[in-house]
Amino acid sequence: MDYVQENFNALTSAVSSVIRREVDCLTDEIISSEQKYYCSDLNLSDIIRPFMQHHEVLEIENRIDVGEINSSDVLICVSFECKSERLDEIVQYFKENNAKIVLIAANKKSNIAYYSKEIIGVSVDGYELDEGTQRDIFSQVVLLLLGVINRKLKKVPV
Repeated sequence: MDYVQENFNALTSAVSSVIRREVDCLTDEIISSEQKYYCSDLNLSDIIRPFMQHHEVLEIENRIDVGEINSSDVLICVSFECKSERLDEIVQYFKENNAKIVLIAANKKSNIAYYSKEIIGVSVDGYELDEGTQRDIFSQVVLLLLGVINRKLKKVPV
């Protein structure tokens, strides 16, 4: 099997690993929130910027970037490695302030997942691919998921 086909197969498998109900539940949490925040351990800002701008999602780099939050707010966390102290601090701050946390992750058993109300798991480890390729595939699945979530959010009457 050639490299391109192997990557396409891995992407197809990663997309297939996503459970539709998880997408629906995560979308419901976003719909019901007042203020939306976003953080990630990947540099995805460029690819998700249209989603963030359209839905007035504030990107945060660390806990200091966050103003006053409450239980009507939601943090959309995207994590490939699920081992980031920076993300752990942000998530902990949201949890302490009773805000909702939703997660798109490659590892559903991370510390961040423990605090998350809704989790979309994306399995990218089924193929013998290097970590950089797995990260790229995960990023592509996140982009596809945000496209689906975006379409669902557009159907919601304001």
